[in-house]
Amino acid sequence: MVNNLSGNVSILLGNGDGTFRLSGYAGVGGGPVDIAETDFNRDGNTDLAVVNSLTGNVSILLGKADGTFRPGATVFVGSSPTGIKTGDFNGDGIPDLAVANGTQGQQLVYIFLGNGDGTFRSGGTATVGFEPFALVAHDFNHDGKTDLAVANLASNNVSVLLGNGDGTFQPAVSYGAGNGPVAVRVGNFNRGGNADLAVCADVSEEVLVFLGKGDGTFRAPASFPTGGYCNSLAVGDINGDGRTDIVAATTNSVVVLFNSRSN
Repeated sequence: MVNNLSGNVSILLGNGDGTFRLSGYAGVGGGPVDIAETDFNRDGNTDLAVVNSLTGNVSILLGKADGTFRPGATVFVGSSPTGIKTGDFNGDGIPDLAVANGTQGQQLVYIFLGNGDGTFRSGGTATVGFEPFALVAHDFNHDGKTDLAVANLASNNVSVLLGNGDGTFQPAVSYGAGNGPVAVRVGNFNRGGNADLAVCADVSEEVLVFLGKGDGTFRAPASFPTGGYCNSLAVGDINGDGRTDIVAATTNSVVVLFNSRSN
């Protein structure tokens, strides 16, 4: 869990009964706002990548077998990064990073290709909407290559970039996503076998659900009001009926949107 004001990450270890215990803290950069996890150095332990908005970088924390972490590489992004996701963007089996730059006037997602030892090299940038705030990585068109979907705060849209499999992406295709989209998640909401998108729009106080066509494009969204400024999302089967539901955190409540689709 990132702690924005204190510049560190809290490590909580599960007790196996749904509760957790605090293992300790790991220092990162200034103003951490998002976190991603995978095994970056291929030692079998989970590592962390923490994006720091104030210092404009990503802190890599390499996991030990006892649930603690040691400092790893620092990846410099610049400006005010706001979101991070991992994925294998160049098809070499090594996790890479995509980082959204939410600075005013910016339209860039930075790609960093993993070296397999916990370090990274620049993979260039991809152009999206203004002030990209959050992103997800998934294969939206079933071609075996990792794609990106990016929520753009100032453009009021979500950009979908299909991966070329070499670390680069095709030009973005954007879809209107309410007013102030700040979060995006992947789910299969109609059980159709294609990846769908849920987008949280802060200012318009709604969750928008885009159903995927399976070719990397999406249908016009359905809107669900949240009754407050929506700032984060989670997806999962909340009530155990086999359908993917949505949980939205707002300024004053947690809203659960139960999936009622029969197909």
